[in-house]
Amino acid sequence: MINTHKTLVAVAFVALVTGCASTKPLEADVATLKTQVSTLQGEVDTLKRNDATTAQAATEAQRNAQAAASKADQALAAAQASDQKIAETNEHMDRMFRRSVSK
Repeated sequence: MINTHKTLVAVAFVALVTGCASTKPLEADVATLKTQVSTLQGEVDTLKRNDATTAQAATEAQRNAQAAASKADQALAAAQASDQKIAETNEHMDRMFRRSVSK
């Protein structure tokens, strides 16, 4: 019985030593994964910053486009008013010419 007990203790010890030895590759894998996660987190942070910068640029571009559209509307309104004045002036000149010819 004592022999069996010593054998079981020896087998348990060998299993324990073998089990501990087999965790070394797992620890190396965990360390590698931690490094990869850290690298990926840095890349995600960079992408978030780039996304924020791109969003700001898009907002600024939209504001500029709206301002340009407003200026274009103002220019169109001024051109239409000018066209109307030219038409009125031409009509006035035509009436004056017809009056002078008819006299």
